[in-house]
Amino acid sequence: MRALAALLVVTTVPVSLAAQPVEPVQPVQDDPTFGPLIEIERIDVVGASTNVEIIRREILVKPGDRLRSGDPRFNRSRFRVLALGYFTDVKLRQDKGSQPGAVVLVVEVVERGTFTLNRIFLGTSDDTPIWAGLDVGDTNVFGSGLGVAVGGVWAQKSSDVPGSRTQGALRLRVADERVLGSDFGVHATALYTVASEPLVAAGGARSVLNYKRAGGTFGTTWDFAPLMRVGADVRLESATAPDDAATADLRLRPGQSLVSTVTVGFERDTRPDPILPYRGSRFAFALESGFGDYEFAKAVLSFGAWRLLTERHVLGFRLGAGIILGRSPRFDQFYVGDVNPLQPPRPLDLAVSTRGSFDVFSTGADKVVTGDVYGGVSIEYAFQLFRNPRTIYGGDLFVSVGTYGLGSRVPFSAPVDLTFNVGLRLDTFIGVFELSLGNALGRLPL
Repeated sequence: MRALAALLVVTTVPVSLAAQPVEPVQPVQDDPTFGPLIEIERIDVVGASTNVEIIRREILVKPGDRLRSGDPRFNRSRFRVLALGYFTDVKLRQDKGSQPGAVVLVVEVVERGTFTLNRIFLGTSDDTPIWAGLDVGDTNVFGSGLGVAVGGVWAQKSSDVPGSRTQGALRLRVADERVLGSDFGVHATALYTVASEPLVAAGGARSVLNYKRAGGTFGTTWDFAPLMRVGADVRLESATAPDDAATADLRLRPGQSLVSTVTVGFERDTRPDPILPYRGSRFAFALESGFGDYEFAKAVLSFGAWRLLTERHVLGFRLGAGIILGRSPRFDQFYVGDVNPLQPPRPLDLAVSTRGSFDVFSTGADKVVTGDVYGGVSIEYAFQLFRNPRTIYGGDLFVSVGTYGLGSRVPFSAPVDLTFNVGLRLDTFIGVFELSLGNALGRLPL
């Protein structure tokens, strides 16, 4: 049962305006001079159980507007409603009104489930007998447009390492991606963590670092152009670690310290489907700056591009890189499980394993678990099994292969290793299920 359970991981990709379906646009449909002159008599919404005012405020035309039937605002309105993330399909049509020249704009929507099972945390390793937890949420609470999610992880303490204790982490997230129908969004996250991070010294001796974290982040986003978004976040956390000199060597200040950072980011996403992409690209860049007790700068860049080769055959390319300048807190370092799908993950930032990579190239990658610099590239082939507008929206078989490096900044050293993965991704009404070789290897002791 343990092996079977380790194969299952669920994750939900947040849907934003910068990651919505982009369909070929016929020039006639987006020609403001095409078609007869019409007047919008009213706007009807069909098929929605959510608050219809949330839908109406995304429509770029209003009752009383006089315009041509081919005005591009109709097409852009459809994409804005899709961008809410609550619907699998949106159609606009113009029905005859009560008098000549008047039309009723009908917005037909097919709802997507708003309850999401964001993650299932489950696994075991040589350092942690078992870890388990859930992350669940609702992207449209009571039809209000507000998203709320809560996550929790419990990790059993190791009986082999003195000083080890049970680990736990809690997260509460709240977001409104379109405040009052505007292009601005707000979000906030509260966290509490009790960590007992396993460590391995150069000679192989095992120990733990016990610490606590409490605090959160608050941020805002702005969709300043179609398919493009900028954002900013402020983070304030309290970190409490043992009062000894060795703690400072492990990238945590002894006693209680404050982690305060500001992050700015940019994203451009042209994928028609952010969960099972088949064309388009996504570029994202984030720069975080810490001040006060931890002065550092952290930059992360990612790029992906997908192309539909022939019907149902997709080729994807991914590139990622990151660097930390200064001394960030230990839990902000890059972790091998974050960049290599074959390694144990960090469930809600809890380190549950000290296992390094397989070191296929014999570069010493098996000795590196955390680092201040990383880079990686991979190629993925996917075969589209099916697309279904009902409870299971789509499924892809995939296989990927790539290479990555993770290491220290000074002196610059990033041992390189091979990584690969193969499996099945399912997009369902409650989340994305991935059954893959990487999930199995990363959640079982080797």
